[in-house]
Amino acid sequence: MELFGTSNLQEAGAARPQDVRRAAPRFVRGVANGLAHLHARHLHHRDIKPENVLFDGTDVKLCDFGLTTPCRRDASGARLRFPQRVTGSLGFFAPEMLHPGGYDGPPADVWSAGVLALEVLIGTPDFDALWFVAYNTEYKRGTLMQDRRADDGADVHAHFCGVLAPIVDALADGATALGALVARHAANAEVAGACRAMLRLDPSARPTAAAVRDGLTTETVVTEL
Repeated sequence: MELFGTSNLQEAGAARPQDVRRAAPRFVRGVANGLAHLHARHLHHRDIKPENVLFDGTDVKLCDFGLTTPCRRDASGARLRFPQRVTGSLGFFAPEMLHPGGYDGPPADVWSAGVLALEVLIGTPDFDALWFVAYNTEYKRGTLMQDRRADDGADVHAHFCGVLAPIVDALADGATALGALVARHAANAEVAGACRAMLRLDPSARPTAAAVRDGLTTETVVTEL
């Protein structure tokens, strides 16, 4: 991979959060474009997060492909599901990775991109308080429950989705702390709408990465971060 970027999105967000928030359309569109490129080549990134997004003042690129893996297909060409396994980073991995029936790779990447979009929109301190802590606490609680029950994981997935549902619903509710932050800080309505769509609990209801990219028409020009 070529040498690229002066900083990653995590570093830029910590140093200049207002500028990153203002540039949300460019970042989210760039991440979606990178994922669309991977998915068109039948690859599943598996670790989308701000640290793995590079920015050089003009372009956005994904990096760290250490967990990237091919999406297998059956004889008919249909994409096969990945086996149940949490892969990626806490707070960003898709909840369906806990499903005992496995999961579909590209929609899981889209979920992670939605979480990234949320952090860009509301800033890291509020993201940590309103999303990251609850996400990781309930994941750990669910895995403890599975260890005690020695079941097949179905209860863990159901528990996790049940806990996430009101948090995800809050994204569209301006009366909640999370919803108000999304509405207040969104660079435009397109980014907020894309974030909500990518964070649908039903993987089949999420847009593809290409659809997210094509739906974000606003380009915010940032010369330096």
